[in-house]
Amino acid sequence: MPPLPEDFRKEILSFPGLDGEALLLALDKPPVVGVRLNPGKPTGLFADAEPVDGCPAGRILSDRPNFALMPQWHSGAFYVQEPSSMRHGSLLARAIEVSGAKEVRILDMCAAPGGKTTAMAAAMPEGSLLVANEFDSRRAWILNENVLKWGAPGVAVVSSPTDLITEAAPDAFDVVAVDSPCSGEGMMRREPEARRQWTPGLVEQCAALQRKILSDAFVTLRPGGVLIYSTCTFNRKENDENVAWAQEELGLELIGEPRRYMPHLDRGEGLFTALLRKPADLPGRPRRLKPSRRVKLPEGWLCGEWAGMATPDGALWGIAPQHLDFVASLTAKLNVLTPGVPVAVAKGRNLAPAPELALSQALNRDAFPLSELPLDQALAFLRKEALPLPAATPKGYVAVTYDNLPLGFANNLGSRANNLYPSQWRLRTRI
Repeated sequence: MPPLPEDFRKEILSFPGLDGEALLLALDKPPVVGVRLNPGKPTGLFADAEPVDGCPAGRILSDRPNFALMPQWHSGAFYVQEPSSMRHGSLLARAIEVSGAKEVRILDMCAAPGGKTTAMAAAMPEGSLLVANEFDSRRAWILNENVLKWGAPGVAVVSSPTDLITEAAPDAFDVVAVDSPCSGEGMMRREPEARRQWTPGLVEQCAALQRKILSDAFVTLRPGGVLIYSTCTFNRKENDENVAWAQEELGLELIGEPRRYMPHLDRGEGLFTALLRKPADLPGRPRRLKPSRRVKLPEGWLCGEWAGMATPDGALWGIAPQHLDFVASLTAKLNVLTPGVPVAVAKGRNLAPAPELALSQALNRDAFPLSELPLDQALAFLRKEALPLPAATPKGYVAVTYDNLPLGFANNLGSRANNLYPSQWRLRTRI
């Protein structure tokens, strides 16, 4: 680990009201290992681990296992996340309470790699919609994978500049989360690059970018809606001063006091959070959405009520009926990677289950035969190797499981079974 930058040390030691020496010492200690359990995919994992204060699903581990060799991680039963960042579920709950909404539309404006997105997806009310956006295309595909594996229904993944989102969806969201790109001071305990890249100029550059994103977030937020602002850094320019700027320049109202999580005081890394409300008396810009054509979904594959939407590549998606027209309007204007629950793909004149459907919490587990695998075969399946299934396994599409959690699909032909695990997710680690 490279040494802490000297200018950064001076900044911390001069920070008003902060025990700078204690913080600097904490940044040179080993980071905390945390996981957040998926309430939609219960297992007995980590039952004896230390709980995370403020996050009932969070656990702190005494050591770091090889998560890649745990099929439950691939199935979305838990997400590896440092404990401070797990609070976005409780932040969303508070934001919804303040906004007064029931079924909410949420925008996660800077969502990759997906930790805060999945935390909010687990906390949002049933019937809600969460749009997770990441501008960087490479990071967007990582976000997409994590969202699909987590499997929460009602999440769409988008990869577009924030100013395009303002054009596509002004005044459209009850809650907007801005976990803004930042100088990364709060990650200096675990990420060498955060130490190497830090300069006073980077802080200024990030603060300016954050104000641009906050301005775009303001446009997408409906009157009376709530903005969740967070950074993983310590300095006042990116935190307190930007919150003050949002109040003075945008007219947002601060709800309560901002919260700082500090490595020398909390079990986690550095995080700053604040809640701000858009005044309810501002004029809104209601839009009349064009009705979207519904397509028929395969009967019995999903639990609950879903409207079908087709995309040009022949894929079928399940969208909550009350959100179909809105999601369709986004797909017409933004780069949407995942509009909803992946249901089916065209195979000639027939339909095959989308490989990611197996991981969705909307899957009707009675729709396909299940084949439980032992650990070695589950890892082989995740490496996309040839798959031997028991002789009694029915022919056709089979959901492959480990620890009673679906990992993906196989097409059982009788003499052999085709492994349908997505190639781009293939496990490359061996025991």
